[in-house]
Amino acid sequence: MQAIEEFLTTWAAAEQAGDTTTLETQLASDFTAVGPLGFILAKQAWLARHRIGDLSYQAFSLSEVNARTVGGTAIVTARSFRGGRWIAALRRSTTSRGGEWTRPQNKRG
Repeated sequence: MQAIEEFLTTWAAAEQAGDTTTLETQLASDFTAVGPLGFILAKQAWLARHRIGDLSYQAFSLSEVNARTVGGTAIVTARSFRGGRWIAALRRSTTSRGGEWTRPQNKRG
């Protein structure tokens, strides 16, 4: 269980810092997350939130962590506390084309 705790500590610190290099190595290739508003993001879309600068955290922590293993797989549920800035919902959208997530160009005029 110590390895799981260390993983969660590293992941939470990388999320708060927007450290996509660490997140890239920590998250499995088939990683899928459910965001705080119920949206579902694949790994590259999750990482893109940090890369394009639309998301930044001033705080990111976990509580009520419940970890267990089944075979060789760790299953973790937790509550997360986040404080930060997210502007994507106001001015950008993300679309999937051929399995690749892209951000359409903003149209002004």
